[in-house]
Amino acid sequence: MDDTGWKNYRRAFKCLQNTVEAINKEPQNYLYEMAMIQAFEFTSELALKTLRNYLVYQGCIAMNSTRDIIRQAFQAQIIVDGQTWIEMLEARNEISFAYDDKQLSKIVTRIRDDFYPVLIQLQIDFLNVFNADFIKN
Repeated sequence: MDDTGWKNYRRAFKCLQNTVEAINKEPQNYLYEMAMIQAFEFTSELALKTLRNYLVYQGCIAMNSTRDIIRQAFQAQIIVDGQTWIEMLEARNEISFAYDDKQLSKIVTRIRDDFYPVLIQLQIDFLNVFNADFIKN
């Protein structure tokens, strides 16, 4: 399996991690919030692509949508909280339509409190997977 997507995910995750740390130090910083939202969009997209690539590598081909990827990853026990992943997908889609500060603040809070921990877990789980032999095949 090609690990390019994984490397891209790790870079995006690091950006998200940096924004979370910055907001924790300086809450209510509008620029940090915007940076977090952008980093979240990239990271969540690359997380789904990485999950899809891994599932295809494992032989799963019946994925026509991002919800299918989440369902398959949950069924394969790659992710443990399928509902949060669905909510993360919905939040990512809502970002494009969030125009007022109140909506954006809610999204930032959800990213930091709900979605970031799930992405941390994916990072940990895939570190184990990508250090395994299948990447060398």
